[in-house]
Amino acid sequence: MQELKETSAGSEAANVPRPPPVASPATTTGASSVSSSKPPPSRIQHFLNSGSKKHVFVGLLIVSAVTCAPWFLLTSGAKHQNHADYMDQAEKAEKARQSRLSTSSDHSEAK
Repeated sequence: MQELKETSAGSEAANVPRPPPVASPATTTGASSVSSSKPPPSRIQHFLNSGSKKHVFVGLLIVSAVTCAPWFLLTSGAKHQNHADYMDQAEKAEKARQSRLSTSSDHSEAK
């Protein structure tokens, strides 16, 4: 008897009317199934998301060029000095400072 009740309950569920499936705009307008709601990826997105070895290598080259170019431009004109050159330059500056101070003190004594 229980089996009869279960089968009758199952048949009642089968008799309940279901709403019709919602049709997408592509199928109602007669458009092909190839078209989608989002546009195809751009070339840059394709290169970034492909994972191809060639694209990864090109990406690394671009990143390294962007980071190395400012460094190269900033350091290209700088002359790297050793400590002896720096000390010679400091001595010359000190002598010039001393001579300037001594000449200014001579003028103040003359007045």
